Amino acid sequence: MKIFEKYDKEWLEYVVDCRKGGKMQEQYDLVEGGVANDNVIDTVEDYENGRITAEQALGQLQYKAVNHQICIRRQEIIDNFLTYLAD
Repeated sequence: MKIFEKYDKEWLEYVVDCRKGGKMQEQYDLVEGGVANDNVIDTVEDYENGRITAEQALGQLQYKAVNHQICIRRQEIIDNFLTYLAD
């Protein structure tokens, strides 16, 4: 399990690795952290494409509200630990 508490260099490298089809995500069964959504993606892409440094990207991201998401990467977790509750 990996939890990214905020937008930081580790989160930025993880998102870029995922976008490039990298393998970092494969080391975790569950990942929680900030969404790389429309609010932050321009900054991530600028860093990914070398237009800005990690420090510049993080300087811009510090003013963005973090919208958290949870990514469950193993079906067994869903099968064994999640229950659907109808209203």
